[in-house]
Amino acid sequence: MKEVARLLREEDLPFHQEQVEGREESYSVFRVESTIRKPLKIYVYEDEAGFFAGEHWHIWETPDHDTPQGLMSAFLDGLRSTIADLSRQSPGAT
Repeated sequence: MKEVARLLREEDLPFHQEQVEGREESYSVFRVESTIRKPLKIYVYEDEAGFFAGEHWHIWETPDHDTPQGLMSAFLDGLRSTIADLSRQSPGAT
């Protein structure tokens, strides 16, 4: 969660973070509020992370990575890449 918040701050994207306490699972949701044309909602669980970029769901799960650090690194790389793509598609982007 700290790394997602750090990335969003680095990209100068305002966001709201909410902690959701479920009966079986708890997670954090980041809602990005910016000039990005497509909505961006990021979900961080204990053993997976994913995000909606517009209507498309992107997910990274523990079984696909050798270590938790590998999962986090791959997820953050994917998120960073998607933010860059969305920024290029935004109105006023050059």
